[in-house]
Amino acid sequence: YMANIEVSPSAISFGKIYNPALRTLMIQNTGVRNVQVTVKSDVDAFTCNKKQAMQLDIPGKQGRTVQISCETKGLVPGPVSGVIQCVGDNDTSRRVPVDAQVMQGPALTVSPQPLRAKVQKAKNAVYKITLENTGDMPLEVTVETPAEQSWLLVENSGSMHTIGPGEKMDVGLSVTAQDIQMGKYTGSISIAHTGLNINSPLSLPVELEVAGSTIISKILLGFFVLTLSVMLLLLIFRRRTQA
Repeated sequence: YMANIEVSPSAISFGKIYNPALRTLMIQNTGVRNVQVTVKSDVDAFTCNKKQAMQLDIPGKQGRTVQISCETKGLVPGPVSGVIQCVGDNDTSRRVPVDAQVMQGPALTVSPQPLRAKVQKAKNAVYKITLENTGDMPLEVTVETPAEQSWLLVENSGSMHTIGPGEKMDVGLSVTAQDIQMGKYTGSISIAHTGLNINSPLSLPVELEVAGSTIISKILLGFFVLTLSVMLLLLIFRRRTQA
């Protein structure tokens, strides 16, 4: 052949994707003369080197690569297909079918928000938060707390976990009031994730109330009741003696 174009692969499938993706198309001139090739996509979802159309000058017995991309932004989840057309100036052409399954992607929901905890002074308590993947692709999450926030510990802090589509995962939390005074405190839990619905990392607010010891409270209440009873008895005794 004076000039002839061949393509590889003959079809491109992106499979399931939710982020923009790239595939490589090789266009080969199997002839001996130069050929100018116009490469274009018939749908906006697929581009050739980030363009809807482009031209290549391919010498004989040589080839050129083109990056075919699927631009998922703005696409409705579902199947999308098109054709990459490669047309040479020597009246030779090739059609490359292209398809992709655009997914919603992973999505994170967290409950409760905020986390409210109440602990007795010098005691510990266990709580949990629930992470749910409401998307249609696997979700990766990492949960941790700031180092200076010593009163709240996260189970397996800093470890990465994968949550499947539609699945939930509970994360255990340990709250300790051993070294802090009675009162109210605020903190946060950092959740790094690959969800597309909210920014990462997510900062989950935590509200802590450290209350007085139950035993001490009972003793004080008993002392108050006893004092009140004695005062009432004295009042009754005085009235009777005056009568």
